Amino acid sequence: MSHGAVEEWGASQPFLFSVGPEKKEFTVHSALVAQQSPTLAALVNYGMKESLEGYASLPQHDVETFVRFIEYAYTGDFESPMFDISIRPKEDYDGDLLSHAPSPFHLSKATERAWQDIAFKSCQFKLYDALG
Repeated sequence: MSHGAVEEWGASQPFLFSVGPEKKEFTVHSALVAQQSPTLAALVNYGMKESLEGYASLPQHDVETFVRFIEYAYTGDFESPMFDISIRPKEDYDGDLLSHAPSPFHLSKATERAWQDIAFKSCQFKLYDALG
């Protein structure tokens, strides 16, 4: 991690996320959020309602997953949740090892879907014509 990147993050505006049905609030540096994906960059920049207010509501997302997102954004790593890997009886095995393999990131399927949702689907916004 370069000092220039840290300086950019630290100098960026704080962005407030309200997460989960309990509306738990998290403040994250907007430059750091923007670096995670083009969708999130559009959310915190580019004149959208959320970027103008510095606030986004994500009631459909799990707080625990969002905490891991923040941890990853700031450190480049995150602590994987504990999960139970049980041995399946032979009669349940269908021969497809790949479909039964755990996530390469050791995430549960629900957490993996939530990450995808945060990155690609959660930012409902209007697209503005960049040329107009």
